[in-house]
Amino acid sequence: MATSTFLVQRLASIPQTSSVVDTSCFKELLQYPYKHSRYVPYNHSHRSSLVISRQLSSVRPVMSQVSVKEKQATWNPPPLENDKRSLHFVKYHGLGNDFILVDNRDSKVPKISPEEAVELCNRNFGVGGDGVIFVLPGVDGTDYSMRIFNSDGSEPEMCGNGIRCMARYIAKLENAIESRSYKIHTLAGLIVPCVREDGQVVVDMGPPNLNPAQIPTKLPGNEKGFVVRAPLNVSGKTWIVTCVSMGNPHCVTFGEQGTQDLDLDALPLEQVGPLFEHHQMFPARTNTEFVQVLSPSHLRMRVWERGAGATLACGTGACALLVAAVLEQRAGRKCRVDLPGGPLEIEWREDDNHVYMTGPAEAVFSGTAFL
Repeated sequence: MATSTFLVQRLASIPQTSSVVDTSCFKELLQYPYKHSRYVPYNHSHRSSLVISRQLSSVRPVMSQVSVKEKQATWNPPPLENDKRSLHFVKYHGLGNDFILVDNRDSKVPKISPEEAVELCNRNFGVGGDGVIFVLPGVDGTDYSMRIFNSDGSEPEMCGNGIRCMARYIAKLENAIESRSYKIHTLAGLIVPCVREDGQVVVDMGPPNLNPAQIPTKLPGNEKGFVVRAPLNVSGKTWIVTCVSMGNPHCVTFGEQGTQDLDLDALPLEQVGPLFEHHQMFPARTNTEFVQVLSPSHLRMRVWERGAGATLACGTGACALLVAAVLEQRAGRKCRVDLPGGPLEIEWREDDNHVYMTGPAEAVFSGTAFL
């Protein structure tokens, strides 16, 4: 049967008692040329619609007698399980070190548990991230408080890349359009980031702590009481390390004993990193920076982060490695530090003994997670 003849017969069978009919009456009509056209593939709906319009042209006089009431197409998402609850978030990254930011200003308690943070940080079954950062109310005269759950559920004292992301997030929440500094309370003490108009964030990270017991490390200090160029046996190999705390523990190494330069590209980070992190000389575990000196003002590093593993960047690690490089007389007090995710500008000032970090933080996307 010719398509046009079929359509005319079916249209003629539609009751004419009403001037308005529901579009469902045309379901069979529209499907017929779509399914039976020998010129158009069945799954090419965008081309099939052209065939339908051409073939319906022959029955236009009949259709002109009928006004069609169109239905609005709506998408109704499937209902969530009764035990699910929602969490709004914004994803940020600082040189590839990525975080899930949560507006927690209405409570001093994080909105989710460490176990739920692990699920959120899962890159296959969750949002994906190196950690979850909560923006909480300030205490003791500070503007805000910061808490972080790592991707393994542990809680670090603070995070350099994370606090840059937090500062940009706060500026967005406040609709700030000019440079603005924030006093942030962290488990590592007071940290003051400044969001510049160009989007870069300058963070006063405070003074480094070189006291072995406060880093903490069991490695013995030198004559000044600092752990500088100390030998550390790691799985039968002796590494030369310097230990620094930037509010969280760091072990910085420029290579094994007897070697001149560390080849970062050949470094088996996934194998060596966990050995440092869980070494008995670090009772609270440690972050580890493997460093290559390109010049006295240019350093390169790869990092194994405590609780997160290999990451693209670590702000506190970049600060710690500059302190270590100065203590080992390998670099000056102001350097560019290249990380896998990009560069940071780090300065350890003599006048106030504070370390300053300058770098970017970018919003990636926002969404709602169901827990």
